[in-house]
Amino acid sequence: MNIYQQGFTKEKLMYMSTSKNLIKWSELSRKLSGSDNSIRPNKVPKKYQKKIDRLIQLLEAWERWAN
Repeated sequence: MNIYQQGFTKEKLMYMSTSKNLIKWSELSRKLSGSDNSIRPNKVPKKYQKKIDRLIQLLEAWERWAN
């Protein structure tokens, strides 16, 4: 299943990629898992997926509000 079949639009993908660029992944990984390389933008362990998704949602909302 590709990203468009999952219900993502081009605008949504643009916000997601911008939001992911705002995250300092090594620090986030260290905070959640204790290791600075467990969580990366292209690989999020299932255990942390909900937290990362929520963080990205909040960043997207902030970006819409700020612009």
